[in-house]
Amino acid sequence: MRQRVLFSLLAILYVPSLQAQRVRAVGPTQPNAGDPLPALTAAQLADFNAGRGEFTDIESAQDGLGPVFNGRSCVECHAIPAIGGSSRRTVTRFGLRSGNVFDALAALGGSLIQEHGIGPREGSPHLFRGEVVPQNANVVTRRRTTPLFGLGFVDATDDADFFALAQLQSARRRDGIAVACRSSRIFPPAEAPSVSSGGKRSSRRFFNSPAMRT
Repeated sequence: MRQRVLFSLLAILYVPSLQAQRVRAVGPTQPNAGDPLPALTAAQLADFNAGRGEFTDIESAQDGLGPVFNGRSCVECHAIPAIGGSSRRTVTRFGLRSGNVFDALAALGGSLIQEHGIGPREGSPHLFRGEVVPQNANVVTRRRTTPLFGLGFVDATDDADFFALAQLQSARRRDGIAVACRSSRIFPPAEAPSVSSGGKRSSRRFFNSPAMRT
């Protein structure tokens, strides 16, 4: 009987201690996907809200949408699990492969198909048809919309950091590590060249142009 009482007392004392440990283990509340980071300045939060407004705006022909496009708004394809995320929608990519050479067929609208064309709904007096895959394309694939979370950090990172990371990974690859990144230059229109490591390093219009064809 004494042993049973002793075990019960130990259990009563142990449970609050365990709960206290669990409370201490929980750190600061993390923002949900698509929410602003904590402790932003008033100016930074204003920039965030302005960017979200641009992202959710529904564009028209007067705004520069078209003549062919995939979405009237960024959030049309980037909304799961929150604004800036992914979606179940897929887009069509195409090109021409000849031996080890790939041609995106840019002169024919490649490599991304714009499925829709502007018309009266978008404020255009003319009705345009969406694009179709060219007959000479021998590579056609569907790509799911990718999430954009974290690309603000990429945009805020100095180009020199990407070059340094690529050099470091290349050196380690010689030590038996098989994976290394390679920085590639991109040239947004009317802007200075910047560096990309698979992420966005460009203006909104340059980034949106394949989807909205502005």
